[in-house]
Amino acid sequence: GGGTGSAGSHWESRLFRDEYMTAAASPGPRILSTLTLGLFEDSGWYRVNASVAEPLLWGFRAGCDFVDRSCADWSHLGTSTDGLALPPYTCGAHTPDTCSYDHQAKA
Repeated sequence: GGGTGSAGSHWESRLFRDEYMTAAASPGPRILSTLTLGLFEDSGWYRVNASVAEPLLWGFRAGCDFVDRSCADWSHLGTSTDGLALPPYTCGAHTPDTCSYDHQAKA
């Protein structure tokens, strides 16, 4: 995602919302995931300390539909790949106080 300066060189913010490697502002706290640390290490330019990795909760256990389908379709994601209830990833008139996946943002 992003404009001409970031296209192809950053994570897609739709899929990695709070990651530092997205080229967009995030409404939540930024995190440095194992995915980014792995990219840095594999590039050969950095040696990383994997113990500082933080969990990427956006889309956690949401399955392939989270990645493969449009975010307009995320409202159907009711349970995780292991059968646990998923938080809502889209805002609705019925849940104005729980508009974010971590229940920290409001509509």
